[in-house]
Amino acid sequence: MTDEPITATLERVRAFLERFYHAEASDDRAASAALQASLGDDPQERWRNAQAFGRAIDAELPAGELQQLVFRASGRNVLTDDEAREFLERVYDDNAFDVAIDYDED
Repeated sequence: MTDEPITATLERVRAFLERFYHAEASDDRAASAALQASLGDDPQERWRNAQAFGRAIDAELPAGELQQLVFRASGRNVLTDDEAREFLERVYDDNAFDVAIDYDED
């Protein structure tokens, strides 16, 4: 998937959540804003975000780390790592990251 450090991956997820989810109470409106913004972004940025979310969802992190990341960055009241992971999975699905394309692939 990627060879970047997990800290860089989590930083990318944090920045995305802060940009689109923290000030927006509606997950649907946040996803819509993120999708609209991605139209003007470097298309490879969408791929990098998709990879970061997938990696964060699958990561084995110290207890409480994922919950704190999602709670602080998104403003969502997640109480456990499992709830945080479920939220990240919804964000992944809502932003259609499963169809992101790697334009740098050889």
